[in-house]
Amino acid sequence: MDAYYKYLNMLINKNKTAFSSYNINWINPGDIDFYQNKRAELLKADRMQYLFNDTKPFYKAISPGCRICGEGNWSCLFINGRCNANCFYCPAPQTSDDPPISQGLTFETAESYSEYINYF
Repeated sequence: MDAYYKYLNMLINKNKTAFSSYNINWINPGDIDFYQNKRAELLKADRMQYLFNDTKPFYKAISPGCRICGEGNWSCLFINGRCNANCFYCPAPQTSDDPPISQGLTFETAESYSEYINYF
């Protein structure tokens, strides 16, 4: 496990250098379990609210990006349901090989998504 944490630390340090202008607070790999458990607790809390068919969890106020997306003023295409980022705050399941999807609509090809966007 020690080699794994060294590898994660190397990736974090590389990203800190590459993205230093973005002022991102990177999580220490040793804290990942703590934050994933905290996320699970927060998502189960009574004070949590959900919008847009329960796809946007929030507490007190929904983020502007989530609101714009949920209202249909932004289109984001998820190529599949698999993601290797494993962001602790992400509400989306990240373990399936689904076809491309946006706003709950499935697109079998990139071309069909492009036609959808061009239509609007």
